[in-house]
Amino acid sequence: MLSNSDNKEVIIDHWFDKARRSISAAERELNSGNLDFSANRIYYAAFYAVTAALMQLGQRYKKHSAVRAAFHREFIKTELVPKEYGFLYDTVMRDREDADYLSFIQIEEDVLKQEIDQVKSLIELMEKLVQKQKLDQ
Repeated sequence: MLSNSDNKEVIIDHWFDKARRSISAAERELNSGNLDFSANRIYYAAFYAVTAALMQLGQRYKKHSAVRAAFHREFIKTELVPKEYGFLYDTVMRDREDADYLSFIQIEEDVLKQEIDQVKSLIELMEKLVQKQKLDQ
């Protein structure tokens, strides 16, 4: 049986795994010409990584808007994460919403390639923050 701290660690690892698998899926979708699906996976990669980092702080949210607000409050405004990542998160969230809900919207391939690279950096940064927070406890 897992203790609460072990369980928390397993769940955090799960969210980071989902983030890595989502960014890989984004690359596959991009290479297949499925730009809207790529935008979706890019956002979810960021969402899962941020969710993992928030969970390390003991925070869980059910709404995407709540995760976004907590990311800005806990990481951007406190300058634990550079503000560029706040802009990135907002951009990929908007791109995902546009790709999922608007007809005939097309996000440029070059933009998606850049977002994939930036979200990979965000995932790495959030993993490092979680590791640091574990050491500081």
